[in-house]
Amino acid sequence: MSYETIRQSLLIHNGLYYLNEELKLSGYMAYDVQWIRINRKWYYRHVLFDIVHRMPIAELLAKKEDSKTNKNFIKNSIQPKDCITIVTDLKPSYDKIMRELRFVHQHCTFHLLLNIYDTISPELTKMHKEFERDLKNMELNLCDNEIKEKSKQFINDYKSEINEYLSLIYQLFKQQTHDKAIQYLDLLKRESINFPKPLKDYMDEKFFPEYKKFIHFLEKRHKGKLDNTNNQIENYIGNTMPRAHKKKFRTMEGVFNQIMLQKNGWIEKRNQELTFLQSRII
Repeated sequence: MSYETIRQSLLIHNGLYYLNEELKLSGYMAYDVQWIRINRKWYYRHVLFDIVHRMPIAELLAKKEDSKTNKNFIKNSIQPKDCITIVTDLKPSYDKIMRELRFVHQHCTFHLLLNIYDTISPELTKMHKEFERDLKNMELNLCDNEIKEKSKQFINDYKSEINEYLSLIYQLFKQQTHDKAIQYLDLLKRESINFPKPLKDYMDEKFFPEYKKFIHFLEKRHKGKLDNTNNQIENYIGNTMPRAHKKKFRTMEGVFNQIMLQKNGWIEKRNQELTFLQSRII
C-alpha cells in the first residue's frame, strides 16, 4: 500500500492512523472498536487484526464510529484481494459493510450469548415484578421479605432453565464439521418448541434466520484459519489499552502514542514467543 493511499486515508478518517505495511495478510481478519473517553468526550479506537498471523493490521483513533468511518477504515487498510473473511460482533450495521467489501462475515459466537442475555433481561425483569405482584394479590399473608425471597427463587430457577438450553445451543459451535452443524441445527429447531418463551422468541426472530453467519468457521475452506469469536483481537485491545488506563489521557495524540508504544511491545513479545516455539520444534 502506497504512502499516498495512507495520506488519503488520513484525510478521509480525520484521525490518527497506523498501518502495518510489513505484514503479508492472510485474508482472515477480525475487526473491533474500543471506546475511549478523553476530556469527557468519546473517541473510538478502530482495530483490524490478522487472525492467522495473530498480528494487528491497522488502527485508527477517530471521533466517529459510524458506518462511513468503519467502511473507509477497513477499505483503505486492506486490498480487495485480501478481503476473504472477517469476524465481528453483532452490530447490525456491520452486515452491509462487510457485504459491500465482499467479506465472508463470521459473527462472534460469544457475543451471541451476550446479545441473548441483553435481549431477554428486560423480559425476565418484567416476569420478576409480575410474580411478586401476583403473590401479593393472592393474599397468602406473606411478609415483604418472604415475597421477595419467593420471587427471587422463581426467577433464579427460570434463569437456570434458560442456561441449560443455552448450553444446548452452544454445542452447535462445537461440532466437528459444517455438515454436522447443519444436522445439529435441525435438532435445535425441533427442540426450540420446549425453550422458555423469551429464549424461543430470540431464536426464532434473530438466530435461526441468521444462523449461517455463525458457522462459517466450520466450512472446510475456512477450517483452522477462521475463528468463531473475537477473542484474539479483544485480548490484543485489552493488553494495549487496559480499561483502567483509558481515563488517564487528555489528548488524542497522548492516547494514540501510548497505544503505539504498547503495540510495539506486544508485537515484540509475540515475535519472541514465536521464535522460542520454532526453536523448540526444530
